[in-house]
Amino acid sequence: MKLVLKHISRISGIFVLSFGILVVLVGLWLWFSLPPISTLKAEYPHLVVVENDGFPRVIFKKLKPLTWVHVSEVSKPAIGAIIVSEDWAFYQHPGYDLNQIQDALEESLKRRHLVRGASTITQQVLLKSNK
Repeated sequence: MKLVLKHISRISGIFVLSFGILVVLVGLWLWFSLPPISTLKAEYPHLVVVENDGFPRVIFKKLKPLTWVHVSEVSKPAIGAIIVSEDWAFYQHPGYDLNQIQDALEESLKRRHLVRGASTITQQVLLKSNK
């Protein structure tokens, strides 16, 4: 029994050490791969970079007024990212997602308050275009 406990203790120690080394390596990789703050300020004027105790904090400024652009001016990866983040089943439903509506309704009824919405991109566009 002592031998088994000693073996488990050794394995857990190796695991903790390996995890610590991995965290340090990822931290170093991030530290050296991120651009300098001056580059961030120059390339991304909608970001506010504040240094506090030597650690940068990035704050997104809300751009006002919004500038509408034609869809042809937006890159395909950006369009894909918007679709995935707003309505992951966009290509699988006819403009409304009954499964998501049912799930949101059931979850809200279960918790007795509105937990989340279930609108699709199509529903959001219709809502905005009627204002």
